[in-house]
Amino acid sequence: TGNVVCEEGFLDRNRDAADGCEYKATIPTPGLALWLSADFDVHEAPAGGVERWLDQSSRRNDFGQNFPNNRPSLLPTGLNGNPAVFFGGDGSGDRLQSAPFLFVGNFSAGFTFSGVVRRDAPGNRDTIIDMVVSGGEHDGKNIYMSQRNELNDMWFGSEPFPVSNVTVSDAGLYTEGVAHLVTIVVAPGKLRFRFDGVEAATVEETIPILPPSEQLSAMLGANIAEQTETFHAGLMAELIIYERALDDGELSLVEQTLQDKWECCN
Repeated sequence: TGNVVCEEGFLDRNRDAADGCEYKATIPTPGLALWLSADFDVHEAPAGGVERWLDQSSRRNDFGQNFPNNRPSLLPTGLNGNPAVFFGGDGSGDRLQSAPFLFVGNFSAGFTFSGVVRRDAPGNRDTIIDMVVSGGEHDGKNIYMSQRNELNDMWFGSEPFPVSNVTVSDAGLYTEGVAHLVTIVVAPGKLRFRFDGVEAATVEETIPILPPSEQLSAMLGANIAEQTETFHAGLMAELIIYERALDDGELSLVEQTLQDKWECCN
């Protein structure tokens, strides 16, 4: 007879099929390469700190940290009464890396990132996520997203995006210590940067697209080189990545879902 849709939420990766439920995702799933949410499948070590943050996409792109001193913290009511993962910034060493050190994804046709993050302290390149091709002809090419005060310091491929010259903070959009919804969409010939559900910048030109690769090393909260100036100081609530450019309807669904869930970023 088939399962009954019992609730909307995450995919059924860690659910018991014997309960007769089919769990329906609240966001589009085609091309979904990473889905991390601080309110689900964040595992703390017995001594404290986030040991594993499990991906809810079918790719199983889990992140973890084996070194106790470098584990971020799970704050049960960190963002508007909801859980959030807190990274301590420079000096803390807090970061999570892809486990088992390979991020499986193919971003050659496009890329979408949407996430709820909060930056609490000034920094040079406050990293959200860094993904780098490991081995082969294109070794070292990367997708790198970080925050300065204007939340616009982004790389795709081995060169900076032209959008790095757009200062979004001039429009009064960014507030340090406040959670924001950041969305980046890359398609052949165009890059779109959206901030709290509003189009903030569009670059109409050919942006380097990462070559196909099944081996990407990835890091949350610092760049792959773990340079001191790149550590994230603040919260991460939810991070979503697609290996395609979402259309306007899909973007609206993803952004509205995140805004409603985390009660922020409007």
